Amino acid sequence: MSSEKTPPVAPVHAIVTRLPPHKCGLYLEHNPNRDVYDVVGQWVEQNDSLECPADWKDAEQKSRAIQTNELWTLQWYPSTPIGSHFIAAPTLEELLTFAAEYE
Repeated sequence: MSSEKTPPVAPVHAIVTRLPPHKCGLYLEHNPNRDVYDVVGQWVEQNDSLECPADWKDAEQKSRAIQTNELWTLQWYPSTPIGSHFIAAPTLEELLTFAAEYE
């Protein structure tokens, strides 16, 4: 058996309680660009050309995500399987804060 202790559940619970209300699916991703060997700048360029691209709080966060090559995304369906919200941020903290403010 490993001598490592199981990490506390509190940090996960703190994140889960900050997720937006949703009656259908919710998808949290960290660096989805890396699944296809892209950098964040490539992901942003491709995302911006979509019919329904991810929303960013502001241009500064988008720029910082590109500079740091770090990306968090959150997509959720608040009421029905039709109609979702899709947001992006350079850090998990900024993503959760933006989700709480998102309308």
